[in-house]
Amino acid sequence: MFVIFLINAETEIMIRSPSNQTFKNKNIVIIGGGLAGLSAAIEIAKYKGSATVIESQKYTGGNSAKGVSGLNGCMTSAQRKVAFQNNCEYKTMKYGISFACVTSLKPRLLLTEPYLDSKQKFLADTLKAGRNENDEKLANIMVQKSDDAFKFLSEIGVELDEVNIGGGHSVPRTHW
Repeated sequence: MFVIFLINAETEIMIRSPSNQTFKNKNIVIIGGGLAGLSAAIEIAKYKGSATVIESQKYTGGNSAKGVSGLNGCMTSAQRKVAFQNNCEYKTMKYGISFACVTSLKPRLLLTEPYLDSKQKFLADTLKAGRNENDEKLANIMVQKSDDAFKFLSEIGVELDEVNIGGGHSVPRTHW
């Protein structure tokens, strides 16, 4: 039996077949070998299913593989860790993480005043970088799910523990 999933930012994978059973012993076809498709394949394998990934390009990875500057995320453990290692004081606030740094996160980056990273600021930076032509609903889903995505990547052995300011961002949130 083949089940075809079309995966995009608006859908979440339910780890159940239509009959509410897990994917155990099921054969699943995934269209697209980008980060979402490959993540789905890993989740299916975790539940003892079998996944076949169909990719139209020569290589898997999709646009995520083309993002040579890293992946952006907000309120991640890597942000907290980098701040701590660089003698930054931070505290988790209701709507974000406040960092007050007197040393640099990277030698070329000196933060002399506190900054606040939050999901609201991440969304605002994303929309501004896209000249407000991006789909705000999809951008918001990306922002809201970013920490979960980094936790998932860490669970499967992908460590993105370096953080710096990337293009279009007002605070360090580009992980690599």
